[in-house]
Amino acid sequence: MKRISSDVQLYETGRIFPFRSFQNHRLAASNHWHTEIEFVYLQDNQMQVYINNEMYRLQAGDIMMAAPGDIHGIAASEHHRIVVQFELDILKTLYFTDDEIRSIRERLEGLERVSLFWPENVRQDVAAILVRLYNVRGFDRADIGYKIQVQSLLYQLIDICWNRVPSSEAQAEKARLLQNKKVLDNLEKVFGLVRDRYMDDLHPEDAAALLNISPNHFIKYWKKYSNISFHTYLNEYRVSQAIALLYNSDELVSDIAFKVGFRSLKTFNRVFKSVTGSQPGAYRKLLRQ
Repeated sequence: MKRISSDVQLYETGRIFPFRSFQNHRLAASNHWHTEIEFVYLQDNQMQVYINNEMYRLQAGDIMMAAPGDIHGIAASEHHRIVVQFELDILKTLYFTDDEIRSIRERLEGLERVSLFWPENVRQDVAAILVRLYNVRGFDRADIGYKIQVQSLLYQLIDICWNRVPSSEAQAEKARLLQNKKVLDNLEKVFGLVRDRYMDDLHPEDAAALLNISPNHFIKYWKKYSNISFHTYLNEYRVSQAIALLYNSDELVSDIAFKVGFRSLKTFNRVFKSVTGSQPGAYRKLLRQ
């Protein structure tokens, strides 16, 4: 039986040829960010994703795009997904200047992040390219033919994004807010605090102390950049840990609830259902089908 992982996933592409593609099965990814552009193609079933702390429920065939610096995560569920990651520097040639690469980055930052808001023909064309990029993985990465195929497909992908994926001023504004490295570093500190101590009785005061600011300042700061309360984020992270335990162990639901940081089974059941739409016991049966 494959295990569900609930660890944060910070994938880094290679420096010489900054591209990678792979498939995940059930894996959860808690909120994180990186410098690569990431496309996720859901191959089957359903998937719940978070982008800059907006939640979207995707169906088979849907696509998520995370621009550099986007805070994004994926809830554990029964699904397969293809992931494609690359740095825009991979597109650099004698014909693309640094300013033009920067323009491409800014364009991507201002696009709708999920295919729920794209024309159907655009979704289909992007999906086809992502599948082809995934299938190139069998080639020798040092082979020039591999690089030609990958770069050719990435140019097609960027062409579709530039000309056919709808723009979103709301996404562009969120990207502008998150471009500050200090903001991203501070958010990552809080993500780390939650990853390390989610099972404890955590409060906004703990995160505020970590950033050396007042609790009131932290509450406003976190809400501004994450769009949800610290308490909500903490509980959603706890649920992601609980999902992994429900699948990977035979522990009682009550034991799991306390292990991931909830102080009462009633609260755990209520929060779990609000996040997943199911009670823990029913969700365990669904995962193990």
